[in-house]
Amino acid sequence: LRKLDVHCRKLLRRMVGPPPDANWNGPWHEVLHEWHIRIEQQLERNGFKLWSRRYLAEYWKFANYVALLPEDRWIRRVLAWHPQQRRLGRAIMTWDSPLQDFARWQRLEHWMWTAQDTDLWQHYFHEFYTLIFK
Repeated sequence: LRKLDVHCRKLLRRMVGPPPDANWNGPWHEVLHEWHIRIEQQLERNGFKLWSRRYLAEYWKFANYVALLPEDRWIRRVLAWHPQQRRLGRAIMTWDSPLQDFARWQRLEHWMWTAQDTDLWQHYFHEFYTLIFK
């Protein structure tokens, strides 16, 4: 996700352009910092979100959607399926592994039970986003 944001910022720098009062003789990190401030202002003014935040918001909404589905729906059964074979090494990552980790970190019983309450689920999004970008 961080790499996605790097590419998003590169694209935004091309679209927004450099600050008019940029000191090109100064250190490059200071020029980028001023440019980044200008980009943040444009993002806020136009309501645009960085790609990583948009991706995580859609992931969060999808988890809420899956939690609200009846158990007999095929998508819920497919996403809950785990293969029987056990491989050696690191545990297999599933689509809901970040959600399970978040539920464990927040001391929630299970993420799916929390996600069934949409208002409570939306309340936790900022903390989830912060945890991902720690």
